Amino acid sequence: MNQKIITLTLIITGFLSLILDDYLLKLIPIIRLEQLNTTFIFFGSKFGLLLIGLIILFIIQVSYKKKIQIKNILALGLGVILSYAIKYTTNIPRPNILPLIQKTSPSFPSTHATLGTILFLMVLSNKMKFKPVFYVASVLIIVSGFYNGVHYFSDIIMGVLLGIVVFGMVESDYFKKKFGFLF
Repeated sequence: MNQKIITLTLIITGFLSLILDDYLLKLIPIIRLEQLNTTFIFFGSKFGLLLIGLIILFIIQVSYKKKIQIKNILALGLGVILSYAIKYTTNIPRPNILPLIQKTSPSFPSTHATLGTILFLMVLSNKMKFKPVFYVASVLIIVSGFYNGVHYFSDIIMGVLLGIVVFGMVESDYFKKKFGFLF
């Protein structure tokens, strides 16, 4: 029953985000504030994502054993691989709306949203200091693609959903049984 509800929720969310894409894109120039542009450009860059990810991994490493790190790195790696596989299979172009940063790869799904979600869930599932700071950083990574004008809303939603699925897969009992030697 629970899996049916989750599946239905994912399908409804996907359709709603597709319906809202054009409307929400028109809001980007309205919601942008000059004071926030630099922040969102940083969190939307590969450097910003890498820096936040490495800081989170370092803090978890200091706090826990290495096996947790292998699982976290595996989740991030799978997130990248699956996101790019979907991205280059669907080959959906980026929106044409005053981007703050230039991207040439396909748009769907947002890899930043996928990895930002995995980072958020890593912070959520581990005891570590400064959790609120990393929650905010993860959310900024997730929404930066939309704010920066390089992703549709549906790209972000599907990136988040992909991140949830990948993290859940790595945390699952099945995965632990099959690849327990890694953990």
